[in-house]
Amino acid sequence: MPEVHSEAARRLLRLPHDYVAPDLLFAETANVVWKKIRRGELSPAHGQQLVSDISGIAVDSVPSRLLAEDAHALANATGRTVHDSLYLALAVRLKTR
Repeated sequence: MPEVHSEAARRLLRLPHDYVAPDLLFAETANVVWKKIRRGELSPAHGQQLVSDISGIAVDSVPSRLLAEDAHALANATGRTVHDSLYLALAVRLKTR
């Protein structure tokens, strides 16, 4: 999806890294596509293709239920949402960024 930092994101994905995210990534991405369709920024067909494509990206996922307790504690400590804290909890668990 074209966004302000799309090209920078594409460059990062081309680097030889292992990418891991909470499984929430796929629901969040599909929701963003849905919002763009509702606003008329994407056609339904293009949106459906984007959602289909996201399942094929080279990102391993970790079930959110395995991160929920840590994410909840982090959310309370930082004032961030539990959704956002899932990513932080995973990074802490993997000792990465």
